[in-house]
Formats: sequence, C-alpha cells, structure tokens
Amino acid sequence: MFENEIIAAKDLLSKKYNRAAGALAGVTLEIHLAKVCEAHNIKFRKQHPTISDFNEELKKSDLIDTPTWRLIQRLGDIRNLSVHSKEREPTKDEVEDLIKGIEKLIGELN
Repeated sequence: MFENEIIAAKDLLSKKYNRAAGALAGVTLEIHLAKVCEAHNIKFRKQHPTISDFNEELKKSDLIDTPTWRLIQRLGDIRNLSVHSKEREPTKDEVEDLIKGIEKLIGELN
C-alpha cells in the first residue's frame, strides 16, 4: 500500500510540487505510525492522534530509541511545513529527506 503513495510523492516532487509531495508523504508516515501503534496495542485518548502523539507513545513503550524518535520528530516537522501555511515552502531537499526517512521507517519499524 505505502509503495504507491511513496511513488506518487516522488513523482510530485520531480514535478516541483514540493508541498503536495510532502503532504502525501506525511499522510503515509501518519498511517504507518498508527498501524505500528495498533499492532502493539497502544491506545490513545485522543480521537485523532498526530504524528507527535504516535512518536511519544512509541518512545514511552520502548519500541523506538532516541535517534528514531528524533528522526520521526524531524519528519513530522517537515510534514507540518508541507501541510500548514507557513512563512515558507518546504525545500526539495527537505521533502526528499521526508520520503527517504519514511522509506527507512517502513522498512525497520513494524
């Protein structure tokens, strides 16, 4: 499932749609983290947890280490820059980092 979204994000990025590519990749990250939390029976009080919420609970549950927690935090920041109207657009390099980071997490975090 995630492969199609990553391919689409890469395609958008190649066409210089940085914000759209980052938004699509960010949704992929959020869905993956939600599935990992569900697989490990991590429950949330919030009806719609965020990437940050997933990240904190994965760390508290010792499912991720500090470097992985920091990576997810950075990826979430890039996703937020892509999705929310900020003072600047995400750069191509930032969105590339987002996509590569998500590919790494999908391969390593289950």
